[in-house]
Amino acid sequence: MQNPLRAINSISSQVVEAIQLTLFSEEFKERHRVRKEDFTRRSPLSFVRVMLMLCNSMQATYAKEMETVFEALDGEGFQELSVPDSSAFSHARSKLQPTAFVELNRRLLGLAAGLCSDHVETWKGYRMVGLDGSTLQLPDTPGIRAEFDPGAPAGGIPHARVSQCVDVLNHICLDSQISPIAVGERELFRRHLDPIADAGGLLLMDRGYAAHWLFQLCLVESVPFVARLKLSHTAAVREFVASGATEGEILFKPTASSRNVLADEGVEPVPLRLRVVRIELSSGKTEVLATSLPPEEMSLDDLDLCYELRWGSETAYRHQKSHMHVENFSGRTARSVRQDYHATVFIQNLAAVLALPLHAMIREATAHRKHTYQLNFASAARAMRGRAVRFLGRAVGFGKALVEALVKCAKNLSIWRYGRIFERRKKNPGRKHHTSYKPIS
Repeated sequence: MQNPLRAINSISSQVVEAIQLTLFSEEFKERHRVRKEDFTRRSPLSFVRVMLMLCNSMQATYAKEMETVFEALDGEGFQELSVPDSSAFSHARSKLQPTAFVELNRRLLGLAAGLCSDHVETWKGYRMVGLDGSTLQLPDTPGIRAEFDPGAPAGGIPHARVSQCVDVLNHICLDSQISPIAVGERELFRRHLDPIADAGGLLLMDRGYAAHWLFQLCLVESVPFVARLKLSHTAAVREFVASGATEGEILFKPTASSRNVLADEGVEPVPLRLRVVRIELSSGKTEVLATSLPPEEMSLDDLDLCYELRWGSETAYRHQKSHMHVENFSGRTARSVRQDYHATVFIQNLAAVLALPLHAMIREATAHRKHTYQLNFASAARAMRGRAVRFLGRAVGFGKALVEALVKCAKNLSIWRYGRIFERRKKNPGRKHHTSYKPIS
């Protein structure tokens, strides 16, 4: 087996250098600038520097963030007087398409599949893919309201809807979407389907996704799934719940809405016979799961565990909102909202991919302990802030600093506790971030 430190050094260097090649290429710049005239002049705010600024999870003022990034990239050659003013950065970022971060993320996922496949955590041979949606508070400007939430009440907070497919064992977001609040989670699922099929994972879904057409599309694309059902989902589900049976099969018939969606996809609707199981929780509540997997491949206890793993998709939002402050947007336009969101997903994934070789190192170091330990992912993502600028910007000595940061992360662990249950409390906080007021640090 390869030495863990050697694997960390080799993989991290190859991943970062490949991302650098993409980031610094003229073809990449041409694909993701707004106009062909943009980013053609020599300027301190080049295409690459604007990208790196946004990758740095901007939380302070533009002036402070530019000073931090320029100093990290220029090193001893840094001169504070050479930093442009805030309006120059605001103008420069308006020339950048958010799709740049989407492409960088796809490139990163491709590198992970090729270079890190031996280090990807699986369960029963599957990558566990949690699908979940959420909403983001947005700055209140006319342009943002018009694009994302035209129905928001006057004086209220506009929102966007986001949806993500997360490899919950490896903390990697396989696909992410940000859309107007009026677009539902099931509609966003249709945009996720190809990336899910390419990942070859087991799809884990909450009860909001359960629908005949969605199950049939999964079967057409050979995507195995486990989905929670509402206890009143159909008459057949209600009969199964009333029967007290632990397992059974239910026939899901195409509804009118299913026929419409499947017609759009060019798929002939057919009745589906799916396996269903009952899970009795310690709280006394009952869950019913539908799955495409047979009993010989996934037992009742296995299904209970893998559905619990779906919680990792919700934890990904917690990291983005609480640790990476994704809702503290650095601009007040619809384009800046998309830039910040996709940049956050990219940096989160960069931390997760670079940390893949650490899993074996952590297992070996904690094998003698009572509990199962895992990487403290919040710590790993935090390590990317500031450092990512140096790694991706080709700063002197970035390779050694990168390995040192990852090894330090391997020492900051958290216990994985199976079976914990907390009551979900509905929260309705007021605005959490104000774009007009930034931290002083």
